[in-house]
Amino acid sequence: MSKKAIKYIKLIYGVALSVLLIVTGVLLMAACINIYNIGNRPFTVENISGEFAKISAFVWLTVGATFVGIVLTLALPSDIGKLKASKDKKATLSRLMQKLNQEACDQEKLTLIKKEQKRRIILRTTAIALCVIAALPAVIYALNFNNFSGDYNASVISACLWVLPCTFISMGICIALVYLENASFERQSGYVKSALAEAKGSFCSKTNEKPHSNSKIVTGIRIAVAVAALALIVAGILNGGMADVLSKAINICTECIGLG
Repeated sequence: MSKKAIKYIKLIYGVALSVLLIVTGVLLMAACINIYNIGNRPFTVENISGEFAKISAFVWLTVGATFVGIVLTLALPSDIGKLKASKDKKATLSRLMQKLNQEACDQEKLTLIKKEQKRRIILRTTAIALCVIAALPAVIYALNFNNFSGDYNASVISACLWVLPCTFISMGICIALVYLENASFERQSGYVKSALAEAKGSFCSKTNEKPHSNSKIVTGIRIAVAVAALALIVAGILNGGMADVLSKAINICTECIGLG
């Protein structure tokens, strides 16, 4: 079978499995809503088994489709082909450093290379210290059990006022550390490439290669999604949704599963 045919088969399978997963997920949520709307003591074995029996065919189809995917992977393995060069700046720098002869390297460039290594150690040490300092207020608050009462909603809101600022500060420190370290790796890679080019008697035109803009876009999307998720969590806590979910979870554990 040709590579194109294998790729086409796997594409069709992937689309079919995705659609099946979406349909099964929607049916599962609908079954949970129907169970909740039954009335008094809805979470009984009879009610739950009755609602889930209606969607059992789709669940078994999803399980079967998953096993079909395993069979396809074994029967039609993908052609790995030629490995692409890694875009990881740390891995690239490690490979370049293995090629560099430090004894024959220009001392000025060698000093700059070692300076960048020391700079990263200082950055990491400082970032760890700042994260620990930022986390201290939240840890002290969490260890004081008098801050938590029987009012779960109020306790969680109060805890968020301490934990979320510490979390945001720590996230900001880590994000800044990543950007600063990437800049340091890039500068050091430039020094190493320049030293290797001089050792070979040639000029390396990619010494000052700019980083890909895609990484910045992906980072921006991740930050936006994280901020949106945290905002929705806080909104759910403020409107009392967290207490409702906790109450339902307790009812499920004590009435349905029987952990109580």
